[in-house]
Amino acid sequence: MLDEGLRPMGHNTIQEAVTDNIRKAISEGQFLPGEKLNYSELARSMEVSITPIREAMRVLDAQGLVAISTYKSASVASLTIEEIQQIYEIRKTLECVAIREAVNNIEPDTLERLKQVVADLDEAAAALSRDADPETVKINVMNIQDLHRQFHKIILIGAGNKFQLRIVEFLRGHLGPYFSFSAKVISESRQFRMDEHHGIMNAFAEKDAGLAASQMRKHLDITCETLVDYILKQTARQSVTNKKVGKVYVN
Repeated sequence: MLDEGLRPMGHNTIQEAVTDNIRKAISEGQFLPGEKLNYSELARSMEVSITPIREAMRVLDAQGLVAISTYKSASVASLTIEEIQQIYEIRKTLECVAIREAVNNIEPDTLERLKQVVADLDEAAAALSRDADPETVKINVMNIQDLHRQFHKIILIGAGNKFQLRIVEFLRGHLGPYFSFSAKVISESRQFRMDEHHGIMNAFAEKDAGLAASQMRKHLDITCETLVDYILKQTARQSVTNKKVGKVYVN
């Protein structure tokens, strides 16, 4: 089910609102890879008729975010390990270029927002390692994931290239269903790496674009490796392997 706050408003058409809201829910990890999306349930949740839900699913199917299975339902798209790695390779290329531009051209107010997000991440990471209550851990992990999204978005905004921002947001949307896996990694270890974030902030302070790009590349490499490693371990436990094509799917 979609959150209450995702009900459509402020769009030109209901169909556009519904499409954007479902896309947002997928990109933020509210649905799991392969999870069934029942049109009737979505319509009730969003207080709309079933027609804009069907139209939204056609759009999202064309964008590769869902796979339409029947006239009444679709499923959240699943990615192969190879596809996840490909997404991160593209992100590294785009975000390393973006951070070089950001270091050289970022506005003072944007830099201050970035510093505040890093400070908030430090606080959330400390709280995560300190508090053992399961509900508190869950809240801290959700907070960390939201701040982490902000961190990357602020840098992309600071680069001043709206097309880079749109493409990276699009790619992150495809990874959204896998954020729950990242959340489990953080929850189970009760740790969140801040090394690269601080390295990036040091690069901004020194106006060292090369260092910033190096730290961003390292950060995305580690994020990808951690996610893939966790998926492979889960897949091994569940014995979910498509031997015909030699690729691992998580459904």
